[in-house]
Amino acid sequence: MQTISIEHVQEKLRGLSPEKLNTVYDFVSLLEKGDSLKLDTFEGMLLSEPVISRELGGSEEDAAWADL
Repeated sequence: MQTISIEHVQEKLRGLSPEKLNTVYDFVSLLEKGDSLKLDTFEGMLLSEPVISRELGGSEEDAAWADL
């Protein structure tokens, strides 16, 4: 596995949109909790809901499903 520096990660983060930065923040927040976070299916669903709604809740998504 390749060793990644904090500086390399910061460089990648600078190129992300604010929406993607929110997604990264949510993911890192979950990683911080590590093994202490034991999720069942319902808890996992609740934790992922904000990310999914940001990714799939836009007008583009609504337009894509409008004809169904």
